[in-house]
Amino acid sequence: MERRSRKKQLPYLEIKNAASMLEWILRSVLYEEGIQSEIPIRKYSVDDLYREKLDEENYGDTILQQFRDHLFEKEEGYAAFLAWMTQESAKIYPYEGRLEIQGKCSVSEIKRQSQIQEQKEEPENQGIVLIKEPEDTATVPKFLEAKEEKSGAVKGTAMHHVMQRLDFTAADTVRQVEEQLLELQKKKQISEEEISLLNIPAIVHFFRTDIGKRAADAARRGQLYREKQFVIGVPASDIRPQWDKEEMVLVQGIIDAWFYEGDQIVLLDYKTDRVLKGQEQKLKERYQAQLDYYAKALKQTTGHEVKEKIIYAFSLQEGIAL
Repeated sequence: MERRSRKKQLPYLEIKNAASMLEWILRSVLYEEGIQSEIPIRKYSVDDLYREKLDEENYGDTILQQFRDHLFEKEEGYAAFLAWMTQESAKIYPYEGRLEIQGKCSVSEIKRQSQIQEQKEEPENQGIVLIKEPEDTATVPKFLEAKEEKSGAVKGTAMHHVMQRLDFTAADTVRQVEEQLLELQKKKQISEEEISLLNIPAIVHFFRTDIGKRAADAARRGQLYREKQFVIGVPASDIRPQWDKEEMVLVQGIIDAWFYEGDQIVLLDYKTDRVLKGQEQKLKERYQAQLDYYAKALKQTTGHEVKEKIIYAFSLQEGIAL
């Protein structure tokens, strides 16, 4: 029987530290086992690139000229063409109202739009102090990153990144978490800079709460799942009331964590917003729609009911049930 080649996954920091798209691709290719020692490479000079570009332009000009010669070879053909153009340009597009409907959007975009509307309704910016949550995106290498300060969003991204990789069954003391972080750093799954941004006592406290203990128990059973990506279709009017309900929009996102208890699901979402005590209801309102999409995605993909939707607010150090 033919033996299938095994592929090794490129370490997180190898992806993160790529300096260009080409380096990103080459690192992936060269990291596979059994790769050929020689990779054919063709070198292009500036003259070669210029010549190819010139050939493309000349070919396009030739085709366009042939079209013109065929269309306007007779005078009546030109007149008919002008009449057709005048008639077509006077028509009104019957589906103009649908032009603003996006074919696909992320849960983060939907959440951001609701927050913008919320700020309009609260001109004095009362309520939660806004700190932008990290986007639901895959790993972004350095050459695609925007330069940014070590803001709350950067710290939130580091926190989410660590919660994705920690072993939940051995993380309820500072020492255990620190040992795991050092091991992750050795494996190039987390950087020293990210570790410096973490609030380790807050992470440890999570595992001592009811929801943290339940998640750890699920991990021991092999029933804890993290960073689940999904794409679901929803009526456009669910996203914007003014959009046509007959149109379908794809919604994509990434679920922080979820686990089984019996044959039902508990959905868990981490939040690093700076929230004051007593503002729990505000937090619920802000993220209700987001977690509803997550629950709908889990129901569609697993066939199991979501019995609980819980936000864990690191600033409050408690779980908030929706």
